[in-house]
Amino acid sequence: SQRSLELYNEIKHDLIGPNYKMKYIYLRSMLCALFVEGINIHDYFPMPLQGKSESRLYNVYCRFITLLNTHAAEHRSVEYYANLLGISSKYLSFVCISYSNKNASAWINETVIQKAKILMQIHGLSLTETSQALHFLTPNSFSRYFKRATGMTPRSFIKSQHTAKHHAEQSTWCFAVWICFTAS
Repeated sequence: SQRSLELYNEIKHDLIGPNYKMKYIYLRSMLCALFVEGINIHDYFPMPLQGKSESRLYNVYCRFITLLNTHAAEHRSVEYYANLLGISSKYLSFVCISYSNKNASAWINETVIQKAKILMQIHGLSLTETSQALHFLTPNSFSRYFKRATGMTPRSFIKSQHTAKHHAEQSTWCFAVWICFTAS
């Protein structure tokens, strides 16, 4: 993401630049921020396993998660993924429940919502742009889908993220000041 690149460039610039008071404390906090940014971007589709990994069920489950991460923006029906896997929708849901205690439909919905949140929060897409990126017919249909899944409208989500970001920035600043005073 753009933010990761900015953090990386700032770290690189400060690392090769001249020394200054508390340089390494600052770099350590920047590396932590880069690490958290990486988690936020890349670790949003966990694959919890509760069954044995040698089974056909496990293979189907892994293939489903892979397909879901690739096609969730375009396809939101269990039947689509079951057809790609050459199995029935009922069997696909059975497999998902066996490994994650969630049916295939829940996985699809959570993945679409997660993608929507990323598009709005990290990439800064508008409601209309997000609904188009996720292949909803209209922004209203996307809003209803989002609200049904999260309990809030996309606009409310975006507003809450701006508020949360502001509080996180304040908390990070306080933490950085605390580290500076305790590390000296």
